Amino acid sequence: MALEIVECVIKVSLKIYATVDEVQANKKRCQRLADRVRCLVSPLNELLRKSGNGVVYKEALIDLVRALEEARQFLSSFTKGKSVLRKVQDVCYAKRVKEHFEDLNDRLNTLVPALTFGLQVECRKSVQNAFSVATRAAEDIKDESEDLQDIQQMVNRLGMPSFQCIRGSELREKRQLSEGPMYTLYTANYRMSSVVIKKPKFGFTKARQEKFFTDAKNMLQFNSENIVRVYGISVDTLNSYLVITEYMQLGSLRKVLRSERKIPESIVFRMAIQSARGLYFIHCSDVVHKNVSTSKYFVNEDLHVKISGFEFSGTESSVFSGQPNNQICCIPPEFSVKNSSYTQKTDIFNFGLVLCEILTHSVSQWEHATDVLSTSCPEKVHIPQKIPPQRLDFKLVADCLQAEPFLRPQMEDVIRVLASCINK
Repeated sequence: MALEIVECVIKVSLKIYATVDEVQANKKRCQRLADRVRCLVSPLNELLRKSGNGVVYKEALIDLVRALEEARQFLSSFTKGKSVLRKVQDVCYAKRVKEHFEDLNDRLNTLVPALTFGLQVECRKSVQNAFSVATRAAEDIKDESEDLQDIQQMVNRLGMPSFQCIRGSELREKRQLSEGPMYTLYTANYRMSSVVIKKPKFGFTKARQEKFFTDAKNMLQFNSENIVRVYGISVDTLNSYLVITEYMQLGSLRKVLRSERKIPESIVFRMAIQSARGLYFIHCSDVVHKNVSTSKYFVNEDLHVKISGFEFSGTESSVFSGQPNNQICCIPPEFSVKNSSYTQKTDIFNFGLVLCEILTHSVSQWEHATDVLSTSCPEKVHIPQKIPPQRLDFKLVADCLQAEPFLRPQMEDVIRVLASCINK
């Protein structure tokens, strides 16, 4: 009986591999799912040969067949036999697509212990490593980012607009929220949803206007649950435009961390990894944020964290160019050299400060900490003088704040470390 089920598993898995060759959207995530299926299915014949009739694996094998068949049907929805245009418009950017991929991967992961129990140690570890939380977290974010870039190109080829032009009459019940050096922020209702209106305080020259629309066309690739959503743009006057974004009820992460709110440690780590995922997603798109700080992360009513403040970085750099934005609280050491430029390593340095603030819950706890960096920082936000050696998260902070950019980790490595901390 078990042998018959294995034959069914192999049959469905072969259909999955064939389907992946035909998908027209979400290719990276489809291929990754197929690779994980192959990793789990390949040792089955050896497993049954050692265990005899394989009765002990029967239930797990049946669950595997069900998961594989659902995966096959899901992947088929992205093949050229379906309406690719409809998938782009209605499915590919929806949160449910991401959740469906995660659900299928989680179901495969739950079967790993049962289906690898009788394998040799080396083979078992290989399968377990492929399904580890840290490995999956980094791979899945990278795959999602690359998929969305491919879909962006598909949208452009189809001649579809990559951003929404919102009529001013659709923005109702406007009221001022706050004011910064570059934007005045308002809240409003847009199609029964609360949004934020960012009104630039700088003028629009012809060159700046062109840069603004280039930035707007690139917004689509940043469709991630850890990035504040940009709904579109609206014309304010002939030479001015408004940016319409998702409304995050609790405001900036810095505001939340400085409040009297008690945040459980489990939520603190979730905030840390969500912050890392947002920046990693941006870096996967070959974009440099240039202004990473807790004032650029925002928190919703469920304490989920999303990054913002980069969508129109090209336009903003035409206003303030050459030197670090004065909103960054701490200048990275490399900017002591004349004509230094922003890189992803600059972002990672500043993310180290963000991670510090999250892990210690508030800036005020560090007011008397030793200044361990030769940088100018008015708030003296630095890591504590003594780092507990058993705390990988604080060691990660120190790595991000290395004076030499080359020694700082990539965001993929940051996510792996944070994921391993959560699962300890």
